[in-house]
Amino acid sequence: MSLEDTTTQAPAATITERELWAIFVANAWQTTFSMGPTVERCKPEDLLRDPGIHGLTSELSSSLADAVEEVDDPTSELDCFIDDIESYLANLKRVRDHFDRIKDAFVVDDDGDEVRYRMPVVSEAA
Repeated sequence: MSLEDTTTQAPAATITERELWAIFVANAWQTTFSMGPTVERCKPEDLLRDPGIHGLTSELSSSLADAVEEVDDPTSELDCFIDDIESYLANLKRVRDHFDRIKDAFVVDDDGDEVRYRMPVVSEAA
């Protein structure tokens, strides 16, 4: 009597870009120096919600107009807004770039209607 392996491999589960984003944004990424120590660890969600150094970008348009109108030194107030906006834009770019790198690491199934992502199949024959 011989026993045969009759297990068939199911196709890899796929997820949409929106589902991939939900996973990405809720998890931290970590940058590690080539010699070992972690040099940065952060969550995309934290960067997206960061209102900046001065906290002024959370309600930007009304805050800016009101703040500049009511202060003795509008130039300094505008400088604070500019710093916050530049910092927030830098964070948005970092999040976008990291997400693009994550998407590139997944194999893409594109049926024309919807793009889906799945992890590459790892060969067990090594």
